[in-house]
Amino acid sequence: MAVATIREIWQFPVKGMAGIPMDRGRLTLQGLPGDRMYAFVRTDRVRPFPWLTMREFPGMAAWTPEWRPTGSGRDELHVRTPSGATLPVTDPGLEKAIATTSGLPVRLHADYRGNPDVAPLSIISVATVAAICERAGLSADPRRFRMNLVIDGLPAFGEDEWLGAEVRVGTARLAIVARDERCAVITVNPDGSEDRQPLVLDAVANLNHACAGVYAVVLEAGEVALGDALVVDAAS
Repeated sequence: MAVATIREIWQFPVKGMAGIPMDRGRLTLQGLPGDRMYAFVRTDRVRPFPWLTMREFPGMAAWTPEWRPTGSGRDELHVRTPSGATLPVTDPGLEKAIATTSGLPVRLHADYRGNPDVAPLSIISVATVAAICERAGLSADPRRFRMNLVIDGLPAFGEDEWLGAEVRVGTARLAIVARDERCAVITVNPDGSEDRQPLVLDAVANLNHACAGVYAVVLEAGEVALGDALVVDAAS
């Protein structure tokens, strides 16, 4: 029996930058192809979490990736900067612009498998988003949480009940492996303004022990699309 449906699909080609909405996509064992394929690594010090994100550079959300066709038949990723310039993601000028604007030394890192924090796929329900944003006094905006699949049909934080379960969606099969413990990234305005909303993080802490959404791994590759049903197969 279907318990939820896909409302939104998001790909984030560059870790920390704006996402790209999708109508459909293929899930592989590495997650959504192209998701977090690129990231900027801070070079000023060695750290367990090396990435430059909106946590250190809130304006990063205003940098917008876009895929462009090439003569080779493979799309190439470009990034539109807040000034309106558009550069290939591999252009040294983009790396320089990020470093200059953020005030932090960085280098570009690319990995076709993606650069996820915990697992290659993330899921959150619209009810979870609504509950958090209502508590924080903000309009509900799933972009703030930077999840791959936004789903409808569950109560707030109902996705937590899937922990340890296998879920079929479209022609793919997933395993829900962890709750998503949130950080200061969700306090950043997803439109890229410099103002922060710390009440969002407070709301998550008070409502659900600092967690919002879940992480998944892909057990069987397959296609997913907006409106596809999610069906829970089994729980451990």
